Amino acid sequence: MTIEAFITAKSKGRYQDITEMHYEEGGFGRLYKAKDSHRNGAEVCIKVIKPNLPRDLQLKLWQDEVRALSKYARRSNIANLVDQPYEFTDQDPYLFFVMEYVHGDRLGSSKYKIELNLEQDLAVLALFQLCSAVYSIHQRGEYHQDIFPDNIKMDGDNLILLDMGGMREAARRSGTVIFGGEIYSAPEVSPARLRIKKFRTLRKSKMGSFETADIFSIGAIFYEMITGKTFFDNPDESNQLKEFIYDYYSELPEITPPAGVDIKTHKAELIKRLIKMKQEYGSIIRKYVQRMESYKNFLDKQGFSQTLAELLTNTLSIFPPERPKAEEILTALFSYLMKQAKKHFSNRDWTLALRNFKHLERHFDEIALESEDEDPIFRERMIRHLQTHVDLYLRVCLGSGASLFHSGSFTLARDKFLKAENILIQQSKALSVKARETYILKIRNNIAACTFMSGQIKKAAEEFERLLKAVEGASPIVRNNLAVCVKYQ
Repeated sequence: MTIEAFITAKSKGRYQDITEMHYEEGGFGRLYKAKDSHRNGAEVCIKVIKPNLPRDLQLKLWQDEVRALSKYARRSNIANLVDQPYEFTDQDPYLFFVMEYVHGDRLGSSKYKIELNLEQDLAVLALFQLCSAVYSIHQRGEYHQDIFPDNIKMDGDNLILLDMGGMREAARRSGTVIFGGEIYSAPEVSPARLRIKKFRTLRKSKMGSFETADIFSIGAIFYEMITGKTFFDNPDESNQLKEFIYDYYSELPEITPPAGVDIKTHKAELIKRLIKMKQEYGSIIRKYVQRMESYKNFLDKQGFSQTLAELLTNTLSIFPPERPKAEEILTALFSYLMKQAKKHFSNRDWTLALRNFKHLERHFDEIALESEDEDPIFRERMIRHLQTHVDLYLRVCLGSGASLFHSGSFTLARDKFLKAENILIQQSKALSVKARETYILKIRNNIAACTFMSGQIKKAAEEFERLLKAVEGASPIVRNNLAVCVKYQ
């Protein structure tokens, strides 16, 4: 039986016009495009585990990816399952699952080069979305380990992270081995040819959190998006650093500095000793240091804050403990994206302002959904993130509403302000009394302004009057707005 015939039979005809996408074939799966008759012919992507693999491996690959996709159903920047996975028997010749079809273009068609050209603002939005998705993954105690250009799609300004089948639990600290993709993989991730067993042992015992490998991949991708060049000129450069890291952690055991010795000074001495031991490292280390310095200067000139420029540069540190966490990068990007949104707003470019507000708002919307997760540890982490940044969440909704208001979309603007009011009610304990009163005033004033602009002048006047009575010392803006309503009644 052909794969197409099996899918048709298993789904009882639900999926139609099934065609293989040869140009998007994955490492362990064959991808098919089809139409979903249960959803008005919406396009779907069907991933079939390669049938030539051993059955137990097929089953493991299928289970791993289905489990991973199910966990991240609340994430818009991770491809989602379309329906419940089918049950398979030992007699079934194929294993498959159905995902939403992700439109757009891959960053690159291989693990070696980015082919999409993104202007700086869009590259930063891509970085932000990638960090948002990876933040969620890391907060579950997992890491993706397969962040390459061919596993990222851009649909307009929306990023989608693909191929969740390689996910690993950080607690297991499994020794990752890569087959290609050295340009974007962290130095501590072993290429297939390196001394694998000993390298794995070193990574588990001395190199810290496994999640930092994802951070390096993100940093390498952003480096290329914004500079137009790959961080490594070729895979050999990457592999030289992998050899260096192997020797650094294996041949020089005294990583922890003696009492009273600065960590940076101690590390520099260790590197000097290693270069003396193996002269071939001198060239690659000098090139690496120069590249990092040039990158930091480039980011400074592009208008990134000192904090953000340092964080982005440190994503590419060859030493895992020096790389920032996804949340640190996100926090710095919050400020950057808000600054850009305000600039566009001041220039009356409502479309670009809304684009920035949209992605910030989506991040917090999805964090709010994840704060209801069944995993208590993950749920608490999401709640804490939301409470920490609730002030920003409210400002984003207000900014989005104001942009819609000025572009003439008064009903949509009102919805944003009502949403802000609902967030304020739900998260009121995370704000001071003064902050709550300030937000109540802003939100209710904006809601009444939307009512007025929608032609409901009497109702708007009543809303302004209630606001003046409810909030002591309401601003002159509210009084002026009420006066305008009275004038037009």
